[in-house]
Amino acid sequence: MSRYFTAWATALLLMIAAIRDLSGDIHQHPTPPAAPIAAPAGSGIGVAFLPTPRGALVRYATQGTPAASMGLEPGDVIISVNGTPLAGRNDTEMRALIQGREGSDIALGIIDVRTGTLLSRRSRRGALRIPG
Repeated sequence: MSRYFTAWATALLLMIAAIRDLSGDIHQHPTPPAAPIAAPAGSGIGVAFLPTPRGALVRYATQGTPAASMGLEPGDVIISVNGTPLAGRNDTEMRALIQGREGSDIALGIIDVRTGTLLSRRSRRGALRIPG
């Protein structure tokens, strides 16, 4: 029971910190950019995220992508990619770790927002097409 409580408490603290980090970003950048920023087509898992000091806070997983098949939901926090922690990394570094080569294996450490548990998910990166 002690191990369960420790894992649960750690997950809760990480989620609270991620939400605090997110609200700070919203207050610092209250207006959206004048034109939408288009992401280039490439490879990855099909997840949109906001970088936080503790990891990548999932905004959404695109339907039909590896991220969706791994069960990523808004509010989940990706804390590691292939064993590499995301804590303290910036957006560019996180994106580089998540994207990778098409067909390459990816293993994510995730804090599940629904249960507060630490999960491990595996998939293969796929080709992504950006509509527009």
